[in-house]
Amino acid sequence: TGVGPLSAIGCGREAFWDALVAGRHGFGPITLCDAGDSPSRVAAEVKDFALEHYVENGQVMARRTPRPVQFALASAVLALHDAEIDLDGCDPDRFGVHVGTSIGNMATVLGLGAELQRHGRLPPHSAFYAFNHSAACQVSSFFNIRGPVHTTTSGCNSGLDALGQSMRMIQSGSVDCMLVIGTDCEVVPEVIAALNASGSLAT
Repeated sequence: TGVGPLSAIGCGREAFWDALVAGRHGFGPITLCDAGDSPSRVAAEVKDFALEHYVENGQVMARRTPRPVQFALASAVLALHDAEIDLDGCDPDRFGVHVGTSIGNMATVLGLGAELQRHGRLPPHSAFYAFNHSAACQVSSFFNIRGPVHTTTSGCNSGLDALGQSMRMIQSGSVDCMLVIGTDCEVVPEVIAALNASGSLAT
């Protein structure tokens, strides 16, 4: 078992744990989007993230890949390294991926809507990134994991649900190993506005 936290208080097991023990928080002014007139102006953003720090040619992949999918790929690298799993020694057909995500690639979907209004068409790669399931597909393809590939979308507990369901798959003997990822990036104007409207955000 390995872990690969990619968070506002640290990336990687050691950095994340050190921040927890020290009681450091990851909150600060919103920088990933224009918060406008939002009464809530803080968020826990992953700072200084660059996909090329985790995967080869990451800077090229990042041009089109939604931020939550980039997080999924990077955290998968960290977790597999932490677990010291030899992927070449695993049966790829008995190795699965399960991603939990609350809103998926909503920022990308909203951007595609604006692009469609402007140009009347969308680029071919849009189909690969417009859906919640794209993170699981990208991870399984990147690591040649050919077992079950699932996505769970059940609100804030999506990642935990994915973990629980994956554990049951291992217990049942359906798979030998599961790569479980929880990923989101909710710092999107429309999401912030919706959460403000529901009174869910601190001011």
